[in-house]
Amino acid sequence: MRTRIVTDSTAELPPSVVEALDVVVLPQRIQIGSDSFLDDGTTRATELTKRLAKGRAAVSVNAPTAREFSDVYARLSHEADAIISLHPASGLNGAFQAANLARRSILGHCQIHVIDSGLISHALGVLVTEAAKAAHAGAEGAEVVRLVRGAMPRIYLAFYAETLDHMRRAGFVPQRRVATEGGAALKPIFLLEDGQIVKLHRTRSRGTAVERLSEFVGEFIALQELTILYSSVGPKTEPLEELLAQLLPNQAVTKRAYGPALSALVGPNVLGIVAYES
Repeated sequence: MRTRIVTDSTAELPPSVVEALDVVVLPQRIQIGSDSFLDDGTTRATELTKRLAKGRAAVSVNAPTAREFSDVYARLSHEADAIISLHPASGLNGAFQAANLARRSILGHCQIHVIDSGLISHALGVLVTEAAKAAHAGAEGAEVVRLVRGAMPRIYLAFYAETLDHMRRAGFVPQRRVATEGGAALKPIFLLEDGQIVKLHRTRSRGTAVERLSEFVGEFIALQELTILYSSVGPKTEPLEELLAQLLPNQAVTKRAYGPALSALVGPNVLGIVAYES
């Protein structure tokens, strides 16, 4: 029996992982003003990040259509016994809704599981990679679904933003305190929780945003993976790297530039972490 993994470009999977684990990735579309970009990997370039940073044009991310998903499911159903389709938090993006609609149109012996991961960006990528590894090793569909359900609560995305303009326009931050939000101590830490971007209240109220972000990481007893998320126009990663090295000297830490889908939601000037708890 063969299980295939489907996702979309918000998972920000490296091409090497897509190829090695045979993952099917549908691109999303990034709309900046009157210009539309296909998120096929090339739109994660510095040029687009800079445009998001300096422009005030409306930005939106458009999920693949139900027809695009159904075409993929129909093709894969001829070669697979199960399809696991993993997508970003449904409250942040429309991919889950479109994929679920497409699932209902496919008849046949192939089981199709469409899952709202509650995640986005590299956090979703971690989940997709875990599922794809299991499928590549021969796991059946039900087994992969159980693995995914068990991993989802153990993947965290936390971050802070140098400026809150993008998040304010997206409705994540109230329209207030514009004049005072520049102070380091006033930069809140945000967490992706239950599929929503919320303020993190568990860290101390004092200290720089980098210190409070590292404090959040320090709460974990054991981590399977820890990644710093950054952009070319955002805060520098070195202070966070230094604090994490002191706090978790035996923990491997990788760095990943995050893509346009997350930029459209929270802005291109974010520094964050993705933590995968053991």
